[in-house]
Amino acid sequence: MENKFGGIYRLLSGEEIDLSGLSAGDRDFLSELARQADAGADYFDLLLRVKGPGARLLQDGMITKDLIRNAAYRVAHDMADRVGIRQGFLLDPVSSTP
Repeated sequence: MENKFGGIYRLLSGEEIDLSGLSAGDRDFLSELARQADAGADYFDLLLRVKGPGARLLQDGMITKDLIRNAAYRVAHDMADRVGIRQGFLLDPVSSTP
């Protein structure tokens, strides 16, 4: 399976995230998360994988300033948000802008 998480990823906000510096483990994590999202995974299940207890990207179990700036975390959170929008749990930031 081709891993598409080595280039640029565009967040819902339009910001582009450079993923060229991600570790192989982070790229694999994002690929698996994307596969699950595409397969119709539940929003809350994905959100737990991103920032729930035992989430791979959490540093010492805490959401820190460094983590919030981490490219893999930002992309993973964005992917979960996209699923939340598709499933009706979150508003689409584009369509909800006045």
